[in-house]
Amino acid sequence: MNTRLASNAPASADTVLYSQTVATNQELAPDLVRDSKLNLRIDYVNNMPFVLGAGYFSETPNLASPVPVGEQLLLVDQNEGIYRFEGNSVSEVFNIDDAPVGLTLDNPQLIPNRQPILNIAGNAVGDKVIVVYMSSTLPKEELVEQNSYTLPEALPGETAEGPVPNLYQLSPTYYQVMYEYQFDGEKLSNPKAIASFETQAQHHHGGALEVLPNGDILYATGDGLPFGLDGRYAPQDDNSHLSKILIVDPADGSFEVAAKGVRNVQHFQILDSPQDELNLLVFTDIGGVTAEEINSISLSDLYNTDEIENCRPKFCEYGLAIFVV
Repeated sequence: MNTRLASNAPASADTVLYSQTVATNQELAPDLVRDSKLNLRIDYVNNMPFVLGAGYFSETPNLASPVPVGEQLLLVDQNEGIYRFEGNSVSEVFNIDDAPVGLTLDNPQLIPNRQPILNIAGNAVGDKVIVVYMSSTLPKEELVEQNSYTLPEALPGETAEGPVPNLYQLSPTYYQVMYEYQFDGEKLSNPKAIASFETQAQHHHGGALEVLPNGDILYATGDGLPFGLDGRYAPQDDNSHLSKILIVDPADGSFEVAAKGVRNVQHFQILDSPQDELNLLVFTDIGGVTAEEINSISLSDLYNTDEIENCRPKFCEYGLAIFVV
């Protein structure tokens, strides 16, 4: 069975699809792996050197994907700081000891599944870097106070331990706080708070981040829920920031929803084309026990927020979302 329904499908679509599944004695699952024309090539570039020093949380770095910023390549240790890659060595451009006042960044060795630095991204010119922190407190800065996007209302549900009054309070409240830094090629400076996005301390945080050619920030939020409780209704709620790909305006912290229905997107890649209308955003969405997704969409379609793209098939009262692949 290979049924795909648009996001505006009638509410009865869930029931119809479920009855089909029962009648054929099949579980809802993706198709088996098939032959593909996609080719994967991996080229060795270099080993990632690393420097450890006193005052760090851990002697084991928690490395994220390298990030190009202008002509430079920055390496991210989510536990500790940001480094500039220099071929056979690295130099530190930022340490979390210098994080903005008002943030509370936990020691990930004491509190698991925490990343003080969730992700970074840089503009093409190379003079600005966006940093998203995971903090248990909010800084008292004007843009953050104006643009602090909160979790949905209480959502009762079931966990493996039994019923709970609110699935969004399974672990302490945390905030993904977004800052813009100036970058002179050697150090980050002059942090400016942009916005914050409320989530839970643990569970699906998302965090994919990219600076678009026009200076806007593309940001993916997770569904804020643990394994086995994926999505629920927030991914299809245009008023919620959860499970979305957002276009954030760095000037005022406002955002538009570009895509919804994503589960836990942690990395974006923009593929340039000689024709701007053919530029692609490619991203993976981490699955549960069945499958991972590789998705792509043209940047021109993503910019057109009059028609919000829907990225993941989900059971909910709105029907199933449609794939964007």
